[in-house]
Amino acid sequence: MKTSTLTKLGLKQIKANRKRLGLTLFSVVLSVAFMTAAFVLGGGYSAVIYGWGEGQSVGVDLIVEPELAFQALNFEVNPARIDDETLALVRDTPGVADARPTLWTDNRIRPELPSGDLVPNRFATTTQGWDDGGPLEVVEGSAPARGQFTLDHETAADNRYSIGTAYDITTPTGTRSMVLSGLTDFGDDAGTTAGQVLMTFDLVELQDAMGERGYVRLDVNTASGVSADELRASLETRVPDGIDILTQAEFQERLRAQVSPFANGFRYGLLGFAVLSVFVSAFIIHNTFTMLMSQRTREIGLLRAVGASPAQIRSSVRNEAVVLGIIASVVGIGVGLFLSHALSALLRASSGLPDPDLSLTPLVIAGGLAVGTGMTVFASAVPARQASGIPVMAALVAGFATSRPTTNKRFIAGALVSLVGVVVVGLGAAGAGSTQVTLLLLVVGAVIVSLGIALLNPLWLEPLSNLLGKPLARFAGVPGKLASQNISRNTRRSATTAGSLMVGLALVSLVLVVGQSVKDRVASGAATAYIGDYIVANQYGYTYPIAASEALRQLDQVAATTSLSFDPASINEKRQYVTVADTDELGGLIDFAGSFEMPSIGIPVWVTDTEASAQGLSVGDQVTIGFFNGAQASLRVAGTFGNNSAGQGSYLIDRSTWVEYTGQTSVDVIVIQSEPGVTASGFRSAMDRFEEANAQIRVESIEAYVQTADDSINQSLGVVNILMGLTVLISFLGIANTIALATFERSKEIGLLKAVGMKPRQVRRMIRYEAALISLFGAFIGAAIGVAFGTAAVAALPSSFADKISVPADQIAVLVALSAVAGVLAAALPAWRAARTPALDLIR
Repeated sequence: MKTSTLTKLGLKQIKANRKRLGLTLFSVVLSVAFMTAAFVLGGGYSAVIYGWGEGQSVGVDLIVEPELAFQALNFEVNPARIDDETLALVRDTPGVADARPTLWTDNRIRPELPSGDLVPNRFATTTQGWDDGGPLEVVEGSAPARGQFTLDHETAADNRYSIGTAYDITTPTGTRSMVLSGLTDFGDDAGTTAGQVLMTFDLVELQDAMGERGYVRLDVNTASGVSADELRASLETRVPDGIDILTQAEFQERLRAQVSPFANGFRYGLLGFAVLSVFVSAFIIHNTFTMLMSQRTREIGLLRAVGASPAQIRSSVRNEAVVLGIIASVVGIGVGLFLSHALSALLRASSGLPDPDLSLTPLVIAGGLAVGTGMTVFASAVPARQASGIPVMAALVAGFATSRPTTNKRFIAGALVSLVGVVVVGLGAAGAGSTQVTLLLLVVGAVIVSLGIALLNPLWLEPLSNLLGKPLARFAGVPGKLASQNISRNTRRSATTAGSLMVGLALVSLVLVVGQSVKDRVASGAATAYIGDYIVANQYGYTYPIAASEALRQLDQVAATTSLSFDPASINEKRQYVTVADTDELGGLIDFAGSFEMPSIGIPVWVTDTEASAQGLSVGDQVTIGFFNGAQASLRVAGTFGNNSAGQGSYLIDRSTWVEYTGQTSVDVIVIQSEPGVTASGFRSAMDRFEEANAQIRVESIEAYVQTADDSINQSLGVVNILMGLTVLISFLGIANTIALATFERSKEIGLLKAVGMKPRQVRRMIRYEAALISLFGAFIGAAIGVAFGTAAVAALPSSFADKISVPADQIAVLVALSAVAGVLAAALPAWRAARTPALDLIR
């Protein structure tokens, strides 16, 4: 038989089964849409972020900046500064045409809105010293003089700022009334605001507002006839140690390295969900083709009888899969582009991120087609091979292939895959890498183990379905009993159907366990760490001047205050955060479960019990600390402490040491103890007056602080669970598809049941109960896997994230129950059709 004839027959089969294939196509569409959105959004935001970084050095030959003692953990402004003496040295160097000082800061200065509220800190509020030769251009009004500021034109337009109007500006040194002098934008090819609120001050005024001197960097241009390399060689002989001199390309590469984790994090996160949806969709496609091949057994037998070879049968099925994959992929690419625009709008509304250029590239289109088509062909390969191997006479006589027994090969493969997944999880649980790597290994391991268990599911599906079916049979009668038996008749199909739901529920449960453990860590940590009544802490990361703590302490309603800072340092050449505190004030307001008396053994440092045990440190041992400005000091362990809930990192040093070596006096947290006898309303009134004069300060109770942190975690988990929920939705589409095809396959049987007296409502119940049992099976196994791997994830995470395992049993139980309900809803349409069709039509 000619292959072309088989291809035509395959295309006719697609047309004949278009309704049955609809849900399968939809699952492929969603998978490709996720993949497309991941690449489109990732590429768009990468261009914005990298463009912003590259725009910082447009038209500059050399950049002079303080040497980085170590790479920043986050996208941080280097706190080290270039002083006026170095600026003068650079300007006096032969070959320098211009050297412009630059100063900027993130989130520490915020403008008042025309409504009177402060600009919300959704993404970043950046303030720069005005530079006449810099990349910013005034598009309306004028550059700022003393007492004035400019604003980027997007923020001004969105919030209706008016040039010439005075607005309050909160700064580390107090609130200032300043006049808006102009609106700015980046010039051509000079970058973008990248979603920031971008202000500029007169450079000296910015220094005064920040309460510090010096500059973040110097932008240097060479004189005519002098090359950048020649000038760099000359400058290196003149500037003091601890100064880096970079070419434009080197500076841009450094910025790219700093922002790339942020740029790639979003892309890879969304891509992970896309891969998960592809994984789940593969279950559905496999099941659909398996059932379609079963229903076409007689047709395949006839084709074999007239000369079609097994290879031609497989090729015909493969061609059908290719056509389906291409159609679904094309639609999915279009849906993915729409999804990327919707997510971009959502991110802009919720966090202030900019609108990137979202467009399809040839690479994205090719990738979407390859993923969608390749997944469909791959998932249909096994059903095609099985169908082509049916003996001709058996196919002609049987009409429908009987269910194949589960082979030992499947169980061996499942055991091996599960073992690989356990090894990957073990690597993650052992802490093989950073926290991000640990979580990645745990999630990947959970998915691999889920695949292995999906292959092993037939082993326990029948006994578990019988266990679940017993109470159903008792209360639902014959429909419940038949539903349980229907599942047992084809354990492979039922197991594969449940497997897609199992993967989704496993990851949702894993996230719930980790999220609940983190929230409990925050709540219990705050309850045990903070002895004070109130706290000043900002969720967006900007710091407060230590003078704010002193000012609060002077209020009649305040008995005592203390402050904490969390700053980057290097301990024995390991980059980490350390806690900086006024150790003589800790006892009454913060409980670190340790003694912080200043010893006479040199410069003291205190270490957590866990770190001391891990590093073999004891009192009197020496550790070397490297500060962000390049300074180093030898510290002596003065003691250990057990509760680090209020701090960060494993080391705590006294503020006097930090200020001596860095000169930095900003703080992250201020803890307040109210004066005995002061009522809550009296204290709140005093704080309201203080906040009115110090708009950056927000005083809240410890309980409110915990609730704010809890809400922030819930918001993050909500986004993750919404994306995972879409994957679970694909699973229920698969259940609906499988039930519909199974109902069609058993149409003669259902017709006979109706002929002997089964009522339409009993038919509907039987089919719905079957879907509910399959959903419950997948949900139970998935939840168990999720709890197990969530427990492993919490155990592998640093204690600063979660120190005990908390399983939200009520939420997981609700998920399992909702899975059963969703299964019933997924089966509603095929159940209605089967019940509505006359018995004779079904028998025919």
